[in-house]
Amino acid sequence: MYYVFEKRNLKVSRILVAGAGYGGLTAAINLARKGIAVTVLEQKQECDMGHDWHDCLDIEAFEKSGVRTPAPDMFRSAKYHGYINPSASSAKIALPSKSSTVVMDRKVLTSYLIECAKEAGVTFSFGEKICAPVVNQNNAIKGVEAVKDGKKYFYESDLLIDAAGMYSPVRSNLPEACGIQKEFKEKNIFHIFRAYYKNTTGEISNPSYLINLFHMNRPGIDWTSGEKEYIDVLIGKFGSAGRLSRQDVLEALGDYRKNYPYIGEETLRGGIFADIPLGKMPSMIVCDGYAAVGDSAGMTQPLNGCGISLSMQAGKILADTVISSVGDFSKSSLWKYQYEYFYKFGKMLVLLNKIKDFCLFIDGKNIDTLLESDIVSVNVEKIISHGKIKPDIGSCMKIFRFLPQMSSLIAPFFRTFAEMPFAIMVVHAIPKKYDYKKINNWVKLYNRL
Repeated sequence: MYYVFEKRNLKVSRILVAGAGYGGLTAAINLARKGIAVTVLEQKQECDMGHDWHDCLDIEAFEKSGVRTPAPDMFRSAKYHGYINPSASSAKIALPSKSSTVVMDRKVLTSYLIECAKEAGVTFSFGEKICAPVVNQNNAIKGVEAVKDGKKYFYESDLLIDAAGMYSPVRSNLPEACGIQKEFKEKNIFHIFRAYYKNTTGEISNPSYLINLFHMNRPGIDWTSGEKEYIDVLIGKFGSAGRLSRQDVLEALGDYRKNYPYIGEETLRGGIFADIPLGKMPSMIVCDGYAAVGDSAGMTQPLNGCGISLSMQAGKILADTVISSVGDFSKSSLWKYQYEYFYKFGKMLVLLNKIKDFCLFIDGKNIDTLLESDIVSVNVEKIISHGKIKPDIGSCMKIFRFLPQMSSLIAPFFRTFAEMPFAIMVVHAIPKKYDYKKINNWVKLYNRL
């Protein structure tokens, strides 16, 4: 099955970016600076761009991505953060953020990148509802179909960069022959609710950024982050445990207000539900005339706060690949982008994903046992102080003492870590050069992880 262009309402652009995501904008900036014609199609209006909240990112990501670093008044330093066990009996671990980690308003960040893109010569068309890719008889992607102001348009391109998010209508409608995963599995989705509430007293906790693991024994992560004017609250649930319901949110908020009475009822910002990909990146993110970046390529890792930085750096790698391809946008040429991103960042996330899979077996009682035992906090302090962990008799005795209370985790623990050598082998087996047979064999192994 393939789609042909209609001559009516046909528009042509050498490079199309579907969605104004961070990775797509970064790629557009770097491409346009080289004189390449780039058009960004975005469903929202420019004034509505960006999530209505703040997030962490590595300030060094701008320089690494070829984007001018924002002025200091556009961001602030990240805070110390503490982890609280499910029963809230202790906040055993309080850690400083990485020195280069900063907090930016997502609306400010998005506006800043759009401004940089316009300065570089990128063309924008807002209010474009992207419907599907345009595919030729050879299963090459040749553009997109979109609707604007009630009219259908066909945008022709040599390369389509998919930055339309985890529910991208481009990726989900690609031909099977492209070999690209169309949807994210439920277990690899993090469902969240996030809102800013008025701080009724100006009081905040210490540390002011508190992360609750399995809050109220719900498989997920919640947090509160306090400022004198507002309290930022996130309620999160792992997709493996089902959708996040409004009742889940009300119960979590009720518990927070009981423990932190300064969290008011008035919503200042946000107050919305959202989904975030949580897992290793798909096995393929390129095909003829197509490359995915950012959430569309599963590059976000919300549990370690590096999604924005990863997406931006991926955009730079993609732009460099396109520039060096000299007009060749075939899968074999674009493979360089996938390989370089995976080799630099993706292989680390594979191992994190194995640890995440193990965490699916953990419940609130297990986490309570770990944090109350000092096993985790003592070892984290050693890693921070010395860069590595050296087992000692005291730590080993604590582990053995608490093993009977965590017997349900013994089998999953050994199974997970027995799979690690295979995961490492697959990570290092990714072909550097495009070879159809070798890549197909690697994809089969990768999909088993």
